[in-house]
Amino acid sequence: MATPRHIYDDPANLFVAGFIGSPPMNFLQGELVEGTFACAEGRFVTSVAENRKKVTAGLRPEDCRVTRPSQGKIAARVYAVELIGDHTLITCQFGGATVTVKADKSAHYDMDEPIGITFQDAAVFLFDSETGARIGRGADFANSPPQTPLRASS
Repeated sequence: MATPRHIYDDPANLFVAGFIGSPPMNFLQGELVEGTFACAEGRFVTSVAENRKKVTAGLRPEDCRVTRPSQGKIAARVYAVELIGDHTLITCQFGGATVTVKADKSAHYDMDEPIGITFQDAAVFLFDSETGARIGRGADFANSPPQTPLRASS
């Protein structure tokens, strides 16, 4: 049991991470090699210095930013742009994955336009793909205060 803020900021597993937050967390399938998450679509450094074969990286849409393709940690193509009012949701595709980025309401991109997606390393949540358990949580997490990941400005 925890507060909604605590659960949002530090979900214990894939199940929880997938249902709290709107739009929902983005999930990428890959592996962890000496602290670097690697998938067919790209690679990026994480705060967990481990090796694991089946890892799911979770990224919240509000923690991601659209950049030029060469500046992103992930290269993608715009699939849809939805003006919500106070923000714009940009849905991107790369390989078999789909990622939603929450951007400023003035953001405009064309369909199939190549873009980059970037984010703070601390904003990445890692999960064991087979068990769904969170990776990189301390053994005494239940007794510690919530750890809020860095938030990228949008």
